[in-house]
Amino acid sequence: MRVDFVSVIIPTLNEEIYLPLLLKSLVLQTNKDFEVIVSEAKSEDKTKEKALEFKDKLDIKVYDSEKRSVSYQRNLGAKKAKGDYLIFLDADFTVNNDFIEKIKKIINNNNDLFVLFEHANKSLFLKIYFLIMNILTTYSPFILRKPFVTGPALVIKT
Repeated sequence: MRVDFVSVIIPTLNEEIYLPLLLKSLVLQTNKDFEVIVSEAKSEDKTKEKALEFKDKLDIKVYDSEKRSVSYQRNLGAKKAKGDYLIFLDADFTVNNDFIEKIKKIINNNNDLFVLFEHANKSLFLKIYFLIMNILTTYSPFILRKPFVTGPALVIKT
């Protein structure tokens, strides 16, 4: 399957400080063929307003979640998504400018299972952390006899 369009789903709760940083990193993507879905859980700050400030820069939609539950919010976003693949990002995460491009390239090279953990923050700690996560996730099917993934960024085929 060739993937052209993906949906980025972001569950939020009181993320007015971090969400704009993530959305700015999505504005800068080299591949622009994606939508952003913010699943908002009745924040007590200006999270929703901050998301809506990006309407002219991103294909972004904000949906109000009935529950304050990351799982519920991700599922809500997935139901609204139009993409061939869903990319779930935590609101306090940022991505490199070629993040979407890399994801699509990996998928289009017919890789059923792939790992791409990276973070725009260049600290040594995060570089080491994501290197370890990439190795553990890549080899988890062999070690644990089933795939394992954790972290602030997940990609799922619809």
